[in-house]
Amino acid sequence: MPALPGAPAAHLRVYEPLAAFPEEEQQRYTALRRSGVSPSRTGSDRDERAAAVRAAVRSTLDLPDGPVLMETVDGLLYVCPLRTRLRALIAAGEFRSGMAEAVADAFLAPQVAEQAESDLERWRRRMPTMKVAVVSCTYLVPLPWFVPFDAGERVLVTGAGERSMRYVAPMSAARRRTARALATLRRALPEAPTVAGLEQLGRWLEDFHPHSRVELDYAGLVDLLTDDELRDDSSVADIAESLTALGEGRGAEAVAAYERVIARWRPLQQLETAS
Repeated sequence: MPALPGAPAAHLRVYEPLAAFPEEEQQRYTALRRSGVSPSRTGSDRDERAAAVRAAVRSTLDLPDGPVLMETVDGLLYVCPLRTRLRALIAAGEFRSGMAEAVADAFLAPQVAEQAESDLERWRRRMPTMKVAVVSCTYLVPLPWFVPFDAGERVLVTGAGERSMRYVAPMSAARRRTARALATLRRALPEAPTVAGLEQLGRWLEDFHPHSRVELDYAGLVDLLTDDELRDDSSVADIAESLTALGEGRGAEAVAAYERVIARWRPLQQLETAS
């Protein structure tokens, strides 16, 4: 089912150290940080959803390029450019390639799709090394996204105000956990659909600076979950437990942990179908 404009989504982001960017971008990001106007995660997610709804109403992909998210850790500045419009152009091509032409035309007009393809090609010619530091998914967190993280890396804010839930891991740990999980699955369940998802995730992570930080942000999904559901969400731990059990030949325990995650996210998937 196509992603709905403005639908609540989770995001997987990479924050690269300032030194990973060209000098011109470094200067721009440094100046932006000093100005104190860098947006919050929650605010940027809300703005993207609103922009997506406006674009859908106008039947266009003319979205803003989006701001950049920044954070300072141990005195070092890390930056994640959202590049909203570029992500929309890429998503349009992927969307149309996954379904019959007549169905795709009903959701995305051919002239809009052709313009998106042309604009994306111009992007690639002008900036062939540009990376997309954000991937998004509506109504759920894809199972491979839990793999790069440890349960102890959760940052949870509940109660009144801006609620949020995210995990943050060093790139080195994220790559190591992803590679270990992929090796386990290839050995035990080589035909499992998750193998392809982990392979894609591993390739994506390799595109970035080795000292980057990787973030899984539940973002808009927190609006669909209560505080108790957020506190009780042990998906990262359950996936890790399932992979460990699978690697040690404890099949029943691996299945039980995996099914806990599936059961937890099934109600949100049903919301997408109902929409």
